[in-house]
Amino acid sequence: MEEEVQRIVIMFLWCWWDARNKTNAGERMQSTDEVIFRTTKFAADTEMMKFQRVKERHKSHECWSKPQAELLKVNFDGAFVAQEKRGSWGFVVRDENGQAVLVGAGNLQAMHDALCAEADACLAALIATMNHGMSNIVFESDSLVLVDALKTNKYDQSPGGPLFREA
Repeated sequence: MEEEVQRIVIMFLWCWWDARNKTNAGERMQSTDEVIFRTTKFAADTEMMKFQRVKERHKSHECWSKPQAELLKVNFDGAFVAQEKRGSWGFVVRDENGQAVLVGAGNLQAMHDALCAEADACLAALIATMNHGMSNIVFESDSLVLVDALKTNKYDQSPGGPLFREA
């Protein structure tokens, strides 16, 4: 949080300085709202760039790794179409040789957000593995937020809270 405040203050000071210099150079004086808008936009853009760098760095190390012997690995994912409030899910269970032993996929109607679609994918994979008597399993997700929601109670009051608690 402190880092975010620092970034916003720095962006504000830069936008203020830039607006002052442009006014001194004879350009139109920017309104307070324009300076605040630019500050917010620049702060959001730098946060997005930071997120994309982390994501790219994380992707460069991505590759499927096989589970330990006697374990099955479950990879699942959810998809979300915001305009239509619907989505889909899928999962694959693989053995230590990478061979698929169980797969599943489905559509989701009336989804709230992408995190709920991820949670539905996780639940579908959990139910399928339980129904097939699979017990020595490791779950893997590309959603760090979902992992946090499943491991903690921070998201229990969110729209997906019942899904996280069930999983």
